[in-house]
Amino acid sequence: MAGDLADVRSLTAGDDRSALLAELWHAWLSYGRKIGPDAWEQHSGIGEWSVKELFGHVARQIGVLEDMLRRATSRTAAAVDFPTAADYFANFRDWREEASALSARTAVVYAVDHSTAHMIAEFERAGDVVALLSESLDQVLPTPFGTATARGYLTTRVVEATVHLVDLQRALGLAEHVPERASEVTALLLLEMCPRQAFIDAATGRGRTDFLPVLV
Repeated sequence: MAGDLADVRSLTAGDDRSALLAELWHAWLSYGRKIGPDAWEQHSGIGEWSVKELFGHVARQIGVLEDMLRRATSRTAAAVDFPTAADYFANFRDWREEASALSARTAVVYAVDHSTAHMIAEFERAGDVVALLSESLDQVLPTPFGTATARGYLTTRVVEATVHLVDLQRALGLAEHVPERASEVTALLLLEMCPRQAFIDAATGRGRTDFLPVLV
């Protein structure tokens, strides 16, 4: 069992997923170019967000990541607050409702301040940001919530882009489709965040599910 858990952790924190993130962000670019004027303002089905606000929530992450990469430091320079993607997301567990509200407000403000053309342009340059990230995987990034390894933070962006891509597809009434590898990385990360026995019991109809959601 210990070996299996180690395998899960290696899958969620291990290799360079830069190409996967680039693929996901390119998918966002493709959808953004096809969204009609009226569709931007329709409800996304996620909280109170419109489609524009949902799209902006992910588009904004490109500039945020770029800024953090400019301020990245050597991993040996200081202790890291969030060594893995699971550690980063677990930080929000004790203040999940407040964190969710903060995320929602930030997306709304971003959507007010930026046009859809600007958001699409962010995804057009996303490949350059991903390339810089790929060259910085052994660095430490100064996130707004504490320091994180670049490799671990990369996985958090894959998860965000994957979860919200399905949200976008549903909001637009389109077929749900994400890269299989992205689904795998996301599912394994969520599994890593679950209490093991509680997850087993819930998945086999033997226990409660109040430990869910582990991420919103």
